Amino acid sequence: MPCALNIGDRDQVLPTIFTIGHSNQSFNEFVSLLINHDIEQLVDVRSNPHSRFRHFNREQLCRRLADKGIEYLYLGELLGGHPESDELYLNGRVAYDRLAALPEFRRGIKRVVKESENHCLVLMCAEEDPKKCHRHPLLALELMERGVQVSHMRRSGLVEEVATISQQSSFQLPLLEPGGEDATWQSPKRIRRHSHP
Repeated sequence: MPCALNIGDRDQVLPTIFTIGHSNQSFNEFVSLLINHDIEQLVDVRSNPHSRFRHFNREQLCRRLADKGIEYLYLGELLGGHPESDELYLNGRVAYDRLAALPEFRRGIKRVVKESENHCLVLMCAEEDPKKCHRHPLLALELMERGVQVSHMRRSGLVEEVATISQQSSFQLPLLEPGGEDATWQSPKRIRRHSHP
């Protein structure tokens, strides 16, 4: 069953996709957050689905979620925030306009939207703070452009609506420079040491 959130005083219910960062939580803390929000499917969007916190390694996570009745789907090869190709980087940061233009990325976004029609789902990466992860400035923007409400589940149990964060921060639509290159839509932090054209 799809997720839905009541929006403000308007009694309006919008289809919603959640995001979460696993950080260094215990599995029990993490799965409690999912259960409290009726999550039926976890979509892993990490480029590398492994962690020093072994319960978040792909195989173990998939098995433990299944024990709790939560389906696991890996889409990190399509929607991961650390792509392999050098052409997707600008000064060590991921150039989101380049990444979002890839057919495989668009295919991954379409798959998430389709899955959200049948499941209450959450997109999972490693970083707890969505503003420091590709979940907020990249995935949330792409999903919202397709008419889906996106909310970030925080470790504290708080749920932040992307629209609210966007109004309070410098998060904005991409701005193109005269040469056509996007000056602002890049990963929040440098991922590679070397500069790439």
